[in-house]
Amino acid sequence: MARKFIAGAVCPQCQQMDKIYIEDSDDASEGGMSSVATCAACGYQLKQPDDEGEKDIKEQQVDETVTFVNFKK
Repeated sequence: MARKFIAGAVCPQCQQMDKIYIEDSDDASEGGMSSVATCAACGYQLKQPDDEGEKDIKEQQVDETVTFVNFKK
């Protein structure tokens, strides 16, 4: 597995820059990247939701309210 470091990323726990990486693996999700980023300095892990979970959240946040405004002439 190869580590891909994220340039400019700062760890939320130890505040060190350029220590966050993502490991490539054969069983990773689409795009060949896993959904967990890890700090090489302190071991803190950042977990990203899967694509299906993001779709569910986006669908819940949609507001389909329509308001009609009458303008006077």
